Amino acid sequence: MFDTITAFQRKLDLWMCQGKQDNLAHFPVCQSVSASFPGTFSCAQLATKLSCLKTDFERRFSDFRAQQSGFAIFASPFTTDVCPAPQHPQMELIELQRDSGLREKFQDAAVQDFYHLLPSGLMPQLQLHAARVLSMFGRTYFCEQLFSIMNLNKNKHRSRLTDDNPMPF
Repeated sequence: MFDTITAFQRKLDLWMCQGKQDNLAHFPVCQSVSASFPGTFSCAQLATKLSCLKTDFERRFSDFRAQQSGFAIFASPFTTDVCPAPQHPQMELIELQRDSGLREKFQDAAVQDFYHLLPSGLMPQLQLHAARVLSMFGRTYFCEQLFSIMNLNKNKHRSRLTDDNPMPF
């Protein structure tokens, strides 16, 4: 999620820069309107709107920017720099980065599942850090899970209870 947000912010920067140069390469509809009706479309106005969008986006997701190093430790524990990391997991990060068996597990498992694969009590600070990061997105996961369950429950046999379609137990 963090990667998607930062990628979109970088796209906004690119679009603003190109808009100031009257380059509409990534806006084909605006390009065709500008070509069909000269003088009706302003790249400067587009750049201004994009600037407002970028400012609003940065304001809304400013708390994510503060969590950037924590997300990096969670998503890439084997490549993250240990020095700027918080002091509590530094020693565990060094041990983790030097363990080739855990590196293989990390490559084979999904990121969110990897921390469950760590031996219990071996790296408690990293497991706690992972739990904190995962808990930030728990509500979204819960909603998606509930939606999936609702979709599974809704089918042609459960839409109406009749003698022909009794409630399965």
